[in-house]
Amino acid sequence: FQAEIPFGPLQYLYTYEPVRNDDGDVTHALVLAQNVTPQRQTEAALHASEERFRTLVTNADDAIFIADRSGRYLFGNAKAAGNFGLTPEEFATKSVHDLFPRDIAAALNSGVTRALDTMATVRSEERIVIGPQELWTSTVVQPLREGPGEATSVLGIARDITTRKRAELALQTSEERLRQTVRISNIGVFDQDFVRRTMYWSAE
Repeated sequence: FQAEIPFGPLQYLYTYEPVRNDDGDVTHALVLAQNVTPQRQTEAALHASEERFRTLVTNADDAIFIADRSGRYLFGNAKAAGNFGLTPEEFATKSVHDLFPRDIAAALNSGVTRALDTMATVRSEERIVIGPQELWTSTVVQPLREGPGEATSVLGIARDITTRKRAELALQTSEERLRQTVRISNIGVFDQDFVRRTMYWSAE
């Protein structure tokens, strides 16, 4: 049998092998001692790293997910699942086609396919609909390798940029209205840049 016994700061694994005589009786034992301290330290460091990663993913404000080529979700953190009123366990039973309208699901899944086909990170901004809400997200999708060979799934991070996108669209609308007002009213406009020492004059 085996037993792991600490010896000061070191950790030893003892293996006990019975030694028998010609009659089959155990007369004594052979004991092998192996210093497993480096292995245990590596395991402890790996466990601590995994725990930090798990805490980060669980408490992240961004939606983090793993999906395969078909769009089936293999994992989703609390944020990703909570967007749909699901638990992470329930989220992992869904696919993109279950959660989004057909056109949005197709667009989202195309990013997954492109990442796996090119084995490269894919960045995109999408308008998505979740129930009665219309949101904008900035999504990063990258192939997830879990061993040798080609990746079969992707790791994705989706950030809600709705506030920023609405501000951009409102600015574009405001600028377009200003251009139309100037064009209709036949008012001349000029803009002087004192830093670059340039000036813009409208056609009017």
